[in-house]
Amino acid sequence: MGRPYGSIMTARTRLYLIRHGEVEGAGTARYNGHADVSLTERGKAQYRQLRERFADAAITACYTSDLFRCAWGADLLGVHLGVEPVIDRNLRELDIGIWEGMTWAELMEKHPDEWQARLADIVKSCRSSRESWSGTGGRMYWSSPTAGPTG
Repeated sequence: MGRPYGSIMTARTRLYLIRHGEVEGAGTARYNGHADVSLTERGKAQYRQLRERFADAAITACYTSDLFRCAWGADLLGVHLGVEPVIDRNLRELDIGIWEGMTWAELMEKHPDEWQARLADIVKSCRSSRESWSGTGGRMYWSSPTAGPTG
């Protein structure tokens, strides 16, 4: 049996997960999914505020999806922190399929059975979408630079 993780790890890793700033249409419950929705001016200001938050952080890497709402902020923060963001399409949000761009009210009206199934099991449900939340997590995991049995 191999060594316990504690005996081979010599440094701590801190992972910061940053959600994109406010997007156009915010305030309306809607699935954006893979749609390349623009940031609002408030969303851009939210990213600018993060520069101050991370002023003293020892950031050595930055990974982002290719969607504008994420990549714009990663570029802004990367310049400030001295790291080049790695753009990875696999870090995109849930692929919501035919629901993309629809409001929750539209979904309840047009797809009531699928909507209820999703509410019943939001992690595994993917009746009208292309992937489930668990599938999204798997896609992101296998995209990781340390994924796999030795990572």
